[in-house]
Amino acid sequence: MLTWRKEWIGPFDSTWSIFEKIRLVNSINETDLLSIINPEYKKRQRKYRNINTLIGFNLTELERQGVYLRVTLDSMERLKQIVNIPIYHVSVYHSHLVYCSQCLDNDYHSFLHQFKLINNCPFHLSDLIDKCEKCNKVIYVHNLSNNTPFCCSCGQSLKQSFDDPLWKKWGGEVHIKDDIVLSWLNKVGIMKS
Repeated sequence: MLTWRKEWIGPFDSTWSIFEKIRLVNSINETDLLSIINPEYKKRQRKYRNINTLIGFNLTELERQGVYLRVTLDSMERLKQIVNIPIYHVSVYHSHLVYCSQCLDNDYHSFLHQFKLINNCPFHLSDLIDKCEKCNKVIYVHNLSNNTPFCCSCGQSLKQSFDDPLWKKWGGEVHIKDDIVLSWLNKVGIMKS
């Protein structure tokens, strides 16, 4: 059984961020986590998983482990309403990791960072990063470090700060400074002003 508290999921937390926090608190690698939350997991299936939609993940098993992601998935689905594209196979979310280094310093990553219409962190207004700053490669979720959370496969930490224990801050309030993003969230009913 995983150690996890539902209070550790913050507003707009991405599924990737939640999985990385689970790995941190349980001191497990990605392969072990996937084996726990999906007993039928096979390592070669890594590329067939989708971290944005959780296709290839067993939601029932996640919930049995105390990890509830349906609110996150619902919010991501609602945000799609902002984009009025009749082509359903086009994703409005990046398939590679897009992040804010200030957010990651607090073990936080938002699904808003992954939304293709957002170029700046809605919380810090800083430019979002879409490549590893060391190897300069786009980071796909299945190319992250198996052993170290919040790390590129080249070994570069995506975080600058390593304050312990950050879990005391997990799930706290976040403040959106970007008025356009705030209006989108209000429009689709994710957030009420």
